[in-house]
Amino acid sequence: MKALDLVRLVGTDVPEATQTARGRAEARLLEMIEAESNGGGKRSPERRGRTLARRALLPVAAVLVATLVVVVVLPRGGSPASAQQFLRDMGVVTGQQPSSALGSSEFVYTRQLEVFRQGTRAEGEQGTSELVEQTREQWISPNGAGRIVDVNGDEGYPRGYLTFLDPSQLPTDPVALAQTLREEESFGKVNTDAQLLKKVGSLLGGTLAPSGVREALYEVAAQVPGIQLIPDVIDPAGREGTAVVLDDGDVRVRLVIDPSNAQMLSRSESTRSPDSGDQVLDHEITYLAVGVVDSVDERPRGSAPSVSS
Repeated sequence: MKALDLVRLVGTDVPEATQTARGRAEARLLEMIEAESNGGGKRSPERRGRTLARRALLPVAAVLVATLVVVVVLPRGGSPASAQQFLRDMGVVTGQQPSSALGSSEFVYTRQLEVFRQGTRAEGEQGTSELVEQTREQWISPNGAGRIVDVNGDEGYPRGYLTFLDPSQLPTDPVALAQTLREEESFGKVNTDAQLLKKVGSLLGGTLAPSGVREALYEVAAQVPGIQLIPDVIDPAGREGTAVVLDDGDVRVRLVIDPSNAQMLSRSESTRSPDSGDQVLDHEITYLAVGVVDSVDERPRGSAPSVSS
């Protein structure tokens, strides 16, 4: 396909890329073109001609990157080489998405499917713990008023009762953000890399963090040592995704992400059983919906009916 044909095919309605996203995508595209152009072995005259043609496209490729960065990051049929690269790709994608503004009288709506272990599991004993599943809806405004609907009922809360965490106040620099997540009590202080990855998943899946913060969150996750990539997984809601996993020997954290739009689908934590040595699921949250609404009686368009109905 000719370069100009590619421009016409993709169109011009792609959001403008950030400088960071543009730099990463341009580097990756140019590396791919150079790698193909510099393949080993002797070249026939016909192949040398194709190589020169490819090199002539380098300036055009740079222009394409500047406006079509999302297309470059996620080529159809391609797959990331590592968990780190996948997470950075997701950061580029989410960095192009618009942020949701929240007014003082509006509410953040979330709908989550939660599975958690109830009971105790003492070392050396079989224990009596069991997994409990519930779907929870929550409305919360910046002033702390809101509503929670789950298996325990439908309860409204007055101003100041609920804790509203404002992710828009988080830094967009990945180093500063990682430090904040490890030290700031209001967002849940973390002491291990597994806890850090869990917190990143919670902020990406259960809040309306601005696009700059979301991009930084993916970079924080990419810098966690020991993460692994598991493609083609299915989350508890039956949605296809790609998993990023960290297993530190005691705790296993898994994030499932939709690679088409960088949406956090679910996160789960498992611990090693003292009986069998196998990883046993302790907690899992599946993020079904998140959005901004005007009242505690409203749900985002396309959301499922109330869990109490």
